[in-house]
Amino acid sequence: MGVFEPWDRRTLLTTLSLAFAAVPLAARTAAAEGDDALPASTRKSLEAFADTVRPGAAKAGAVTLMSMPVLGIADKLPHIAQELDRAAARYASSNRLAADGFAGLPPRHRTALVERLDKAPDRLTWGGLAMLSAIAHEYGTSKDEGPQRPAQWNPSGKAIAPLHPATTPEGNPA
Repeated sequence: MGVFEPWDRRTLLTTLSLAFAAVPLAARTAAAEGDDALPASTRKSLEAFADTVRPGAAKAGAVTLMSMPVLGIADKLPHIAQELDRAAARYASSNRLAADGFAGLPPRHRTALVERLDKAPDRLTWGGLAMLSAIAHEYGTSKDEGPQRPAQWNPSGKAIAPLHPATTPEGNPA
């Protein structure tokens, strides 16, 4: 069994750069290679993390994106999830909670733990996963729906800008 190795700046930047290129591929390749091979406990923890950072990110395919072979982190995900579960166990113990891993924490406590992780020495790892969750949420890499174009609305529900009339259904200029 391997050990958890926090990301360094190079890993973070490389992974995020590749993620933007991988988003269109995620839905097409996920079933053939990647996220289906993850242990259920890994998937459960990473999906809970993704949804804590960005509600709806798990359904949008955050773990699918994280497990894309091109990103080079798929083999590290089980170790990252184990470290996340260990952090959850420490948090639960210090707060007198009964929880089975990160996913077992009540939502408000998951949020509190993620805020702590953002200040931890290995914050680049957690920040990188959070960014991947946000990318997946924005671009919808779910296997069911396939890649989606970015939302044209801001969180308040107001239109950011009208689409150009020649914009393709994929959101590209014609």
